[in-house]
Amino acid sequence: MHAQAVLSMVDVGARWIVFVPMGLGAEQENRLRMPGVLVVTLPMLSRSAWVVLAQYMLQAKTTRAAVELKGHVLVAEDNTVNQKVITPMLKKLGLTCDIVENGLLALEKAVDHRQDYALVLMDCEMPEMDGYEAASRIRQYEQSQSVPQLPIIALSAHVMNEHLQAVKASGMNDALAKPINLETLRETLLRHLAA
Repeated sequence: MHAQAVLSMVDVGARWIVFVPMGLGAEQENRLRMPGVLVVTLPMLSRSAWVVLAQYMLQAKTTRAAVELKGHVLVAEDNTVNQKVITPMLKKLGLTCDIVENGLLALEKAVDHRQDYALVLMDCEMPEMDGYEAASRIRQYEQSQSVPQLPIIALSAHVMNEHLQAVKASGMNDALAKPINLETLRETLLRHLAA
């Protein structure tokens, strides 16, 4: 970071908000932009205004952290290491889970036991049936039976535009890039589980 250009930095979990003065210049501002950083241009503020802003950001972070998730999640993931990583993360967030190792089993569980699940975390590349096909078939079932959609979140090591388009085309609601971190997982799950 270019310290002389930064007025203040606030940690908001998995991201940083960097406040810079108005008139900094596009070149200097662009140097500050990087993944996980939101650059906000502000007029020069008094010390008391910075204190109020910092208190607001801290309150927002504390409130978000206080929201407890509840429910049972279906995790479709063929990689045993990824299974061992996601399970304690979900537990830490207040969720329980069942794990299946391919899209065919995910489809069966999501159709035959859908009332058991609040959400599906679906790996995109699995044997037997990939996550795209499984999600598409779950959506076909839901439409044919006129039942509400079960939220499906893609898990993918690929974040290229064509992969995100395939996620959307298959009917999935959201996507998480691997490796997954706890804060990003929580924020994504909150969007789909918080009532």
